[in-house]
Amino acid sequence: MNDEVIIRIKSAHGMNRLTVSRNLTLAELKGKIQEATNLNASTQRLKLGSPATPALTVPDSRKIRELREFVDGVELFVEGEMVRAHASASPEKKIKAEPVTISGKPAKESALNGTFGKAEQTRCNHAPGGKCLNCMKPEEKKEETPKGERTWLCQHGPNGKCIHCASDQTVADAKHVSFDQFLLEKRGKCKEHPPDARCNNCLPPSMISYKMNLNCKNHAPFPAAMCNKCMPPSVIVKRQEYRHVDYAEFTNQAEIANFVQNWLAGGKILQRMGFLYGYYAEDPNYKNGVRAIIEAIYEPPQKSEVSSVELLPDPFQNQVDVLAQHLGFERIGWIFTTLDQDTVLSSHDLRQAARFQEEHISVHPSGYKVSKFITVTIRTRKDDTGDVVPDVYMLSDQGQALERDNILEDSDKRKMVKIRTPREGEILPTVIAQGKSSTYVEPEFFIVNVAHGAPKNNNYATIKHSDFPVENRKDPQRPSDVKTYLTK
Repeated sequence: MNDEVIIRIKSAHGMNRLTVSRNLTLAELKGKIQEATNLNASTQRLKLGSPATPALTVPDSRKIRELREFVDGVELFVEGEMVRAHASASPEKKIKAEPVTISGKPAKESALNGTFGKAEQTRCNHAPGGKCLNCMKPEEKKEETPKGERTWLCQHGPNGKCIHCASDQTVADAKHVSFDQFLLEKRGKCKEHPPDARCNNCLPPSMISYKMNLNCKNHAPFPAAMCNKCMPPSVIVKRQEYRHVDYAEFTNQAEIANFVQNWLAGGKILQRMGFLYGYYAEDPNYKNGVRAIIEAIYEPPQKSEVSSVELLPDPFQNQVDVLAQHLGFERIGWIFTTLDQDTVLSSHDLRQAARFQEEHISVHPSGYKVSKFITVTIRTRKDDTGDVVPDVYMLSDQGQALERDNILEDSDKRKMVKIRTPREGEILPTVIAQGKSSTYVEPEFFIVNVAHGAPKNNNYATIKHSDFPVENRKDPQRPSDVKTYLTK
């Protein structure tokens, strides 16, 4: 049995997730809950699954492993009184990014709630154990140089934070480091050498290519001859240490809610997708971090089916991109709904995400070609179909390269990525996963998690109104819609 258990905490102030040892007593668990929710441990009443169920009457001295109800993923509803301000967590505590959820009960009340540490502003839409950029305190700064001199560069409200005024406090336990931080840590391993010299630690990762070199000058053209230099390298499947986007911010919450509500209104029978528009910014909560700020969704012409979405030709795509550019936006990702609750991304979705990333390439200052195109999924929880949950991912550089170089093909197994069978006279690289040659690979090897959330105060969002009838849906737009919109 695993020595740890995941416990999902619900309270009147929001949701939290704890990973704790099974050897903890209930009293120690309540202490952990107090740290996360600010509900006084001595007044806590724990209820399994729902506020309507009776509170647990088990002695606080009992250990979690002794209670069979505490299975992995158990949901606890917690009632209790708030602790006083002096009992709050230290401001020097490391921030832990939490996922954001959209509640589907009822759909018209859907909202995005991000959590980031300890909140002090009552207007923030998260639990007392949370923190967002609009409630971090100025006194939490630990500066080597006065950043106040640069506050004139800030473009947010009085309680906001940006790279010009944020403290050096960063997320301490992120699964992936930012790409720039990854390069910086590599350079830190450099041994002494002349400034104009380079070693493996100075250089960015090698550009991945799994294609056969057909222009090798050491011998006659393939297939008449070949050598080791023109053979495609073997693919050693491994998870990626870094990521090109560290955090996705759902700034325009009404736009996301509208997208979700349309899906729910149709009974979730037909799936929808859209392109995300916004911009990238530095993220002060991650070392050398990058934040994708989502301002709008454009839903192109599409054929919706129960399990997938087929994109149709779009004569207006270029105009949409030009309009977005004039607003200071660019296409930064895509969002789609899914009924799939068994996999993070199916093999089909993974390949589509890889193709989108390849279409949106930029050159990093190091010369390395990167994509910062994100993938957002919208699905219901497996154990509670009333809760609609967004998740944000990217594909690793390796997964993107495998699709680009035509190494993958349509899989007959939804939960597995299939390696293409070489045609006659063709040489493909050997794919090694978990120490052995493989023709199927689990998608999770190529998936990079991206933290996500939403600010409560979106007064500084570029787009102020999101209630104009959305294009390419079942109900077509009419000229009268323009008149109605302009009279608001």
